[in-house]
Order: sequence, then structure tokens, then C-alpha cells
Amino acid sequence: MTTVDHNPVVGTPPLIDGDTQSSEAGFSTRTKDFSGELLDRDLERSFLCSTLPSRIRHLRFVGVTAAVFILLGIVIDALVVGNDPKLIGGIIVVRAAVAASIIAALMAAGSAGGPKSSLDRLIVIPILMVSIMTCGIVWAIKGELLLHALTALVLIVIYYLFLPLRLIWAMGVSLIFTVGFIASASIFLDISPDEFFQVILYLTLANILGALVSRERNVTLRREFVIVESERRITDDLRHEVAARTAAEKAQAESETRFRSLVELSPDAILVHRGGTVLYLNPVGSRLMGAENPKQLIGHSFFEFILPRYRQPIIERLARLEYGAEALPPIELTVRTVDGRERPCEVVSGPILYEGEPAVQSVVRDIAERKQMQEELTRLATTDPLTGICNRRRFFERLELEWSRARRHSRPMSILMFDLDHFKRVNDTHGHAVGDSVLKDLCKEADDLLRSEDVLARLGGEEFAVILPEIDRETAEAVAERLRKRLASVEIAAPEGVVRCTVSIGVIQCRLAHESLDVALKRVDDALYRAKKSGRNLVCSG
Repeated sequence: MTTVDHNPVVGTPPLIDGDTQSSEAGFSTRTKDFSGELLDRDLERSFLCSTLPSRIRHLRFVGVTAAVFILLGIVIDALVVGNDPKLIGGIIVVRAAVAASIIAALMAAGSAGGPKSSLDRLIVIPILMVSIMTCGIVWAIKGELLLHALTALVLIVIYYLFLPLRLIWAMGVSLIFTVGFIASASIFLDISPDEFFQVILYLTLANILGALVSRERNVTLRREFVIVESERRITDDLRHEVAARTAAEKAQAESETRFRSLVELSPDAILVHRGGTVLYLNPVGSRLMGAENPKQLIGHSFFEFILPRYRQPIIERLARLEYGAEALPPIELTVRTVDGRERPCEVVSGPILYEGEPAVQSVVRDIAERKQMQEELTRLATTDPLTGICNRRRFFERLELEWSRARRHSRPMSILMFDLDHFKRVNDTHGHAVGDSVLKDLCKEADDLLRSEDVLARLGGEEFAVILPEIDRETAEAVAERLRKRLASVEIAAPEGVVRCTVSIGVIQCRLAHESLDVALKRVDDALYRAKKSGRNLVCSG
């Protein structure tokens, strides 16, 4: 009997038990009413593929056994036939030919590799030869009907139960043999009508019983195949699922390790907090906060390190964060470290999942150096490099601001503009190095004289200007006169002797309600021009 080979079959769907059920993939596992084969062609092909090796092994065993018995039958035939050399020779030739066909079929079956009926076709040829040989023996040796009938019954049983044939093939060859045997017996044996009908009845019953048993065997084998294949598929699915989950867990662990390495090596402070409570902090963060190690700050509120003036806005800002939202734009604030130092920082925050719960990840960057660089760039962009006072650009920026403020609040504002008298002579006589020293010393004296809110600026060369917020015309004239006298008294040492410089100053009070800024600048420039034309070392009002 053919057994189910449990080798896995590539391309088959998952199956379930029962010949009237359906697989999880939607393939029907019902069997045909007649043959017991599976209705689903792909499923039937999978079954034939899985049982092919065992069917070939079974065929070889049955074939070798049959060939041996066929050849041994020569001895029995010789005893029955007696001394008829021609008949015995013919029987030997026939039996040898049948045995040879069986051996040839076995050899061909060894190379069969498909699930189709090629194996059945290989078997049918020697089976038909056996049938013909049996019918021929009935003609050749005659004898008792009982002996021949038993032989026929044995062959029918073998066809249905012992040969690895599909039911349709087994029925075909068995019916052909049955018809041939009945015809041979009726022609060559001396039998009565009752015996004839008994033979027909027995052989017919043998075919019917053989077909029924063969069908049940088909159903049983396929049910076993369905069960085994279903279990294998489930096992494979579980194995694949476990492998996929293991791979995913490994990938996640590697990703977490890689992410943690990036975080640990980040040049910025990175912390994770929930409701402000610090859950994680990288080493850079602990150093930024002045702590010895990150554990020292775990459990503390992140907000307690933020200066009070920034604290409430950042709390409200982070409260609007929801998981899945985009990160908030950078914000600048000042944090106070564990040892009390204040550091300007830039903070970028975004929502994350930390240990399965929503949290906030903040990247804190120390911007102290950047602030210093920005301040230095601003100073270089707004400061005269020689004298250290405001340059022309900064003067006009401040002038617009003070002008707007004074107009808005209806407050007075005055402007001074002055030139160094005969400064070209100083450069020509003493050189530019001495001229630079004169400019620096005079600017220092002027800056010392003026208030902190006043704006002293170098407009270019030896031309200077002063913005006097909250100062009216009379006070501005007094300031200008003090400035003229103060600068005239300054002595600068030079290789050729002491250098003194005087200044000519123009003064105006801005008419904020009646003129533009350009008009005011023209008036103070005109006042300076009159002071120079009037003999220099003078203060003129415009």
C-alpha cells in the first residue's frame, strides 16, 4: 500500500483536516466521489509529488516479487504440461518477456520525476502483458477452473491493493483482464453455465470490492497528507514568524545600540523628559549642567535649570507637543547649572516614545561661544577699528532709533557734528602714526566727557558726530563748548614735540515735528561749515 511521504512540498498552500473542509488559503480539500482524489488539482498534484518516492519504492518491491514468481511459474507449468517441448518453450518465452517488461518498467520508473500519470503508464504495459499471459496460460495448459479463477482473483486484488496505481488506471486494467479471462475461460475450458456465471459474479464482486477499498485507501492517504501538510505549514509559519520576530528584535536592539551610541557621542546635550522630569541625559548634558554624571540629574525637573524669565514660556510651549507632531522650532534661553553659572543655550524639542510612553526629547546646544562670536561680529560691524567708538553705520542706526523715540514721546534731542582743525597738517608733519594717536586720544577724552546714553561716532577721517538724547539746544551748546575746550587742552606726545588739536563744532536741536532726519543732518552740517568758515575752534548753532 502506498504511504504518505512527509517531505515538504514547495508551492503548496496551508491545509486543514478533513476531506470536506477548505484550507486557510481558500483551496478546497474535498475529494472526488468516484476516485477519492482531491478536487483541487494543485492540491492533488502536491499529494502526488509528495508520494512519488514512496510509490516508486513500493513499485520496485512489487515488480521484483512479481518477476520472481512469474519465472518460478515455469516449473509449475512444466509439471502440468508434461513432455511437450514446444509448449513449454513457448511458455518460457512468454514468461521471460513478461518478466523483462516488468524489469524495464522498474528501470524506467526510477527516472520518473513528475507527479502526473507517467508512472501509471509505465506500470500498465507490464500489467497488460501479465493479463495476456494469464489468459494465454488458460488456453495453453487448460486444467481446473478453480485454479485459474483463484489466479484471476489474486491478480485483481494485486491490481487494486498492491500496485501504486490511480483508481482509474487500476479499474481499467482490471476490467480488461476480467473480460479477457472470462472470454478465455469460456472458450478454452470445459465449464457449465452455472460455473461460468459464478466466475463472472466472483470476478465482478472482486472488482467492486477492490475499487471500494482502493477509494477508501485514496481518501485515507489524502486525509493523512492534508493533516501532515497542515501541521507542517503551521510549523513553518510559526518558525518563520519566530525567525522574523527574532530578526526584528535583533534589528531593533542594533538600532537602539546605534542610536544610543550616536546620542552618547553627540556634541550636544540630549535629554528625555516627561512632564519636565528628566528620564535620560547623555554625558554632554551632565557636563553642560555642571553635574558629575547623568545619574545625578535623573528624576530632577528640567525646568528648575531654566532661568525664571524663560521658564513659564517653555513650559507652555512644551505642553502643546503631542506624539507624532513635528519638532518645535529652536528657542534661545539661559540655563543655570548646578554650580550656579548661567549659560546661553539653544533648545530644540520634539515628541518621542520612551519605554513605550510619550515623552519629549530636547537637544540643548551651548551657544556661549556662538554668542561671543556674534557679539564680536556685531562689534566689528558697528565699531570704528581705530578709535573704538561707533562707526558711520552704527551712528545712523542709533540716530533713527533715537529720532523715532524722541518723536514718539515728544522729547528733545540734539546733534553735534565736529571736525579736527588742520588735521592734515598733523599727518603731514608728524606722520600717520601720530595722527592715529591723536584721533584715539581725542575720542577717549570726548567719550569720558559725554554721558553713557550719548552716542559718539566717527563718520570718516577726522569728522565726528554726537547724538544727545533728552538734550535741548541750550544744553547742547554748553556740552559742545565744554567738549571744544576739553579737546583743545589735550596734548599728544610726538617725536617732534607736543601735538595739540582744536575742533570746530556745529550744534542743532532737532525739530522733530517739522522736519525730516535728512533736513536735520543738513542743518547740523551747515552749522559745522559756518564754524570752520568763521575761524575754526568755534561752536556754531543751526
